[in-house]
Amino acid sequence: MASLAPRPSEPARALAERCWRAALAELDPRRLVRERARVAIVAGAPPERLVLLALGKAAGPMLNGWLDANPELWPRLAWAGCALPAEAPGVDRGLAARLPIRVQVYRGGHPLPNARSLAAARAMLQAARGLARAAATRRLLVALLSGGGSALAEL
Repeated sequence: MASLAPRPSEPARALAERCWRAALAELDPRRLVRERARVAIVAGAPPERLVLLALGKAAGPMLNGWLDANPELWPRLAWAGCALPAEAPGVDRGLAARLPIRVQVYRGGHPLPNARSLAAARAMLQAARGLARAAATRRLLVALLSGGGSALAEL
């Protein structure tokens, strides 16, 4: 990270903005998830079926980061869904186009749930239940949660 020390004759507002932008860059959800959410394949046995859920204001970038970190698991995806507010950054279209399935995106209500929030919760619950009933012996449910998720996927 670059030095955040004040520059000669820099206005306080400019310094504050540089600090704010540096803090945001350090907290980038896509990068943080990509760096920390790599699934370790134990004894060469990856999950046979995988369900990926992302909920909250940072759901899109978190889902993107998880997919960035785990491309070898893409063929195992049985279902992927993302519940986020209308104005939040979504799923990377280029990344999503390379997946074997379509990511279900729900633009729910926040801070109050709406009909799309209910639809997201129903779909995610159905996907999780389907995974639980799957004949596969090695199943994995990945849940990526950030603030706002309780309104964006409400049931």
